[in-house]
Amino acid sequence: TFLKPFLPLVLLAVLLWRFRAIHWLGAKSGMWLYQQRLSLILDRRPKRIILLRHGESMGNVNKAIYETVPDNRLKLSDKGHQQAADAGDKIKALVGIEKVGVFVSPFIRTQETAAGVLSKLDPQQVTFVRQDPRLREQEWGNFQSTRDSDKILQDREKVGRFFY
Repeated sequence: TFLKPFLPLVLLAVLLWRFRAIHWLGAKSGMWLYQQRLSLILDRRPKRIILLRHGESMGNVNKAIYETVPDNRLKLSDKGHQQAADAGDKIKALVGIEKVGVFVSPFIRTQETAAGVLSKLDPQQVTFVRQDPRLREQEWGNFQSTRDSDKILQDREKVGRFFY
């Protein structure tokens, strides 16, 4: 009860101390703290972002497969698996021993491409692998007719991919 009248003053002093500590420590100390906080933030940002498209899929080899297999279930062809391994070698040469984080689409062909790339990296340097459904190709719909696909491709080229 004795401290009750001083409680607002004590709270104010604590808040001032907390939010003005850098100022009270002086210019050199305050700048050092600021630089330390800034370096912690910047250390979390990636040094580079590498975008990689999936390797050749069975849909690239045989367009008729779209009549029986949904787009998201298409697998890589043998050539696609080799392309993923080659991409893994190139990425390994680029990043060296740096830590790597991976965002990948839930489509089967992208999962297989990521597996091919990751097989070339040291597992300890991979900090995370996350599936993100927003990483996907333009949806053409499932079970497309091959006899209509040439006409669809021509129409799409006329108006542009974005608007078709």
